Amino acid sequence: MGAERKKRVAVSKQLKKELFMACLMRVSRGILPKGSFQKIGESFNVHAKTVGRLWNAILRQVPEYQPTDLLDTTSLLAKIRDTALKNHRAGDVKRTNINMDRELYQHMTLDLVLLDIKKKMPPSDRNFVLQQDGARVHLSDDDPSLKVKVTELFGNEDAVKLYTQPAQSPDLNVNDLGFFNSLQSKYYEESPRNAIEIIEMVETVYKSYPMEKLNRIWLTLQSVMNEMKEGLERINELPVSLFVTEDARTHDLDTVVEV
Repeated sequence: MGAERKKRVAVSKQLKKELFMACLMRVSRGILPKGSFQKIGESFNVHAKTVGRLWNAILRQVPEYQPTDLLDTTSLLAKIRDTALKNHRAGDVKRTNINMDRELYQHMTLDLVLLDIKKKMPPSDRNFVLQQDGARVHLSDDDPSLKVKVTELFGNEDAVKLYTQPAQSPDLNVNDLGFFNSLQSKYYEESPRNAIEIIEMVETVYKSYPMEKLNRIWLTLQSVMNEMKEGLERINELPVSLFVTEDARTHDLDTVVEV
């Protein structure tokens, strides 16, 4: 008797999306590594050839597709969502890529972030600092619209200050220093299989992140700043423009920081 043929398993529409996203997430420098279909098939319990056929079938539906399109997976995914994956059932979550420009960033900072600070932070005489990177669309540290909005919400234009971190200095950014690493660890733990699951994972982790961990990350950030300051002092190259309070220069870092 000949070998018994394997029964073909029907692949649902949702599974097709998940398989394709799993392939797309493995693309590096415009190339899908060899053996990806096999590894993804094992993860989803489907045959590697099924994964390969699905991958090629979806790419063939992209208008004027070229292999170089894989160098920019974000743009490629936008095209796919407008073509091969554009049909959604009623009630399905649909997310749309948008370009962050100065107007949108200003709206999110002034109308969303500041309002959340007002709602969630306890009343205090202490001022707050918003830290951002140096992207071109971001606000300047002395943006007039920021002062107007802060005065409107807090009654004092100095209640919230905007600070742009130095370029190429990830250790001076609390997100790059520790918070994003925690998100990355959770990513490997949860193993989200598509873009929607990644977004949901990040939102869940963000909302449930332990305050104690955030406190430790801020302490680490302050320790890094102290070490940098002391290192520059030892070689007499502490910039005159670096503002450091006398208290910070003469006292050790507190073991507890209020948040």
